[in-house]
Amino acid sequence: MKRVKVSTCIVMLCAFFCALCMTSFNVRAQGEFYFTEVTQDSISFDWSEKAESFLAWCDKNGGTSTYEPFQIKVFEVNADGSGMKQIKSYTVPGTTYKSTVTGLKKATTYRVDIDLHTKHSSGGGGSSSIWHVVSTRSDNSYTMKMAGRSDTTIYVDFSGAVKQLEEAIKEIGGSNLHVQGVTCSIAEQTGSESAAIAAARNSSTKIGRTYNVSYTTKRYIGLKPDTAYAVSVLLTYSYKKADGKSSPYIDEYIEAGSLRTAPAGSYSDDVGDNKLGYSNNSREDSSHNGRIVITEGSGSSRLYAKCDVTSDENSITLDWTNHNVVAANDTGRIYIGYAEESNYDAHADWEQFGSRYNEGPYMRKALQNSDQGQIKVDKGAKSYKITGLKPGTQYSIVMRCGWKTTGAHCDRCYVTYKLKTKGDSGKIAASKDISTNKQPGYMYDCSVKRENGTVLLDWTEASNAFISQSVFEKYFGKMQRTGIISVKYTEVPQSGNAKDIEKAYSALMYSSKSVTVYSENADLPCTKMRIFGIDNSKKYIFAVVYRYQYFEDGKVNNGTEYFYADETGTNYLKKKATGQTGGSGKEEAGGKTTETGMTTENTNNNTNENSQNSENAATENTSAESSDKKQPAVNTTDSEKTADVAAEKADDTKADEKPESKITASKDTFKVSALKKKNQKVTLKVAPELKGKITVKNASAKKLKKFADFKVKGRKVTVTMKKGAPKGVYKFKVTVAAYGKTKKTTETIKITVK
Repeated sequence: MKRVKVSTCIVMLCAFFCALCMTSFNVRAQGEFYFTEVTQDSISFDWSEKAESFLAWCDKNGGTSTYEPFQIKVFEVNADGSGMKQIKSYTVPGTTYKSTVTGLKKATTYRVDIDLHTKHSSGGGGSSSIWHVVSTRSDNSYTMKMAGRSDTTIYVDFSGAVKQLEEAIKEIGGSNLHVQGVTCSIAEQTGSESAAIAAARNSSTKIGRTYNVSYTTKRYIGLKPDTAYAVSVLLTYSYKKADGKSSPYIDEYIEAGSLRTAPAGSYSDDVGDNKLGYSNNSREDSSHNGRIVITEGSGSSRLYAKCDVTSDENSITLDWTNHNVVAANDTGRIYIGYAEESNYDAHADWEQFGSRYNEGPYMRKALQNSDQGQIKVDKGAKSYKITGLKPGTQYSIVMRCGWKTTGAHCDRCYVTYKLKTKGDSGKIAASKDISTNKQPGYMYDCSVKRENGTVLLDWTEASNAFISQSVFEKYFGKMQRTGIISVKYTEVPQSGNAKDIEKAYSALMYSSKSVTVYSENADLPCTKMRIFGIDNSKKYIFAVVYRYQYFEDGKVNNGTEYFYADETGTNYLKKKATGQTGGSGKEEAGGKTTETGMTTENTNNNTNENSQNSENAATENTSAESSDKKQPAVNTTDSEKTADVAAEKADDTKADEKPESKITASKDTFKVSALKKKNQKVTLKVAPELKGKITVKNASAKKLKKFADFKVKGRKVTVTMKKGAPKGVYKFKVTVAAYGKTKKTTETIKITVK
């Protein structure tokens, strides 16, 4: 078999990657293939971004590629969603990246497939395929109403259109309408209303279906004052048909124009911190330039060069005995590079180096080490063991080698592996570390202000203070800046008694039949939200469902906390945790009410003292659906539950009382007769200003130790005096680590059995 140069091998591999690895290309990427216009009987689409990026990928190692004619197939999806049938097949020149299909049925779902084939100047070529789904327009017309506005915000409500759809479905014997996705676009209305609506519609069509979103209200912020706009909503839904079967996904457009913002100067900023965060990019890791790097995400093509990888506590073994791996052509040997992994900010890394096939900085280091021959495998060897590694630790590994099969080969490639050694590294999980050492969200009050019949919530300072806690530093903690943020609110109980107040706060986290909870949503990033349509004769408690992100071993994790704003003063959970007296029904220091306009503003933001820690990490799927207005609040995480429990069990000591000890026992004396029949429990209370990690040691005499045990769970310490415990003095040394400005505290608790 004739051997080929490395550059030729790369072009050959381009074909292998594309033809064999459909997991990388055979999916629709928004922005690479989109519909530009949809009517009742036609669809127009554009795949120029995909075509250009694929050509660039094929030519990244030199030479020039051109497209052969594009093969386009159009399928009509069956009305019951069970399958589809091909209705058209045609080609367009390889230099044309747009097309239109006419003669279609109205209100019908279609799928368009496009096959891409390239020819390279040095021989070989590449193949890829892309597809997209869309529904032609019906002859129905749906609109929306403007539910509120400021000089920079428009708030629209299209729940009425959804109700119309539900009624139409009932008329044909259907039921159970389910909103599958919502895509919204806005366009400034500089000319006619119809032209502006068409511009907004084309933007929604280009974005395409956005699944797992079901809200029926939408706010647009950062707009021009006293300016007209048009909004188009692409609503995707399904329903249960009369025969009991599910319908296919159906698209409808809900549209309105001449939606005008208020004149300038009447409102304050209602966006806050709107700095954009990381957004996905399709750039391949720049360290791959000039190299054939075969990662875990390379699909079937990885089969040509992989080997078996196993580990124990202190070593990792690579074995290619039964595989196609051979020595690299340029060195005549196999080189291995590896690097111990540590945590890093993956978003920053993807932004700098590209997100595609990016396995992190330690894989790039291993890649460099393999080029430098960190490990040079003996010629003829079929395996290699990397020794001297740490237990329970993840490593990036790169094999610099070639591969050879019947009819194909590669002279040099880089095969990547990520593997964790067995055993325990002693490392604390990030979720546990954060839950143990962070202050919960309810310790950070938001501000709330009445303004021109609206309520303006501001959690900017609360967000900054919460995410600036030292525990987040090593995990690169940050506010989530994509997706949706929700604000839930309910009326302050008129009774003012603690039981009703606790019920109201609980309803903001859990669904409740006896308490009405409203919910509003806004697109991230933002740290402010304006609430429209509120009853100005009443006061409210607001809960911001704050989402944050942190990284562990370079992997993104999500957490959720609740920030509160109570129009009567400091939020109730914070008051309980800090030992303050009184309830939300009475005005207290920390909030103020002005006489004009019933403006209420909380000025006691971000108090850091006297906190309780949550037991478990707050994690939540960032793509979770958000509730609409007047919908019960749902989706409560473990940390939110434990935060509530922590507040319930907070020290009731008044703020102006000074306890003799920072650590106290609920009971310090037992009669030996009380322990003859059953165990007895003692709770050790740690002063709320001590925020560090709690550790306990049984310092009792040797003969007494086995009769007493303890358990530390979050901020709660429980001592168990066991059945049959003899007389004596049992001692427990409790240490609370230093935290912030609070020094380390150690006290010995004595429990006497007599």
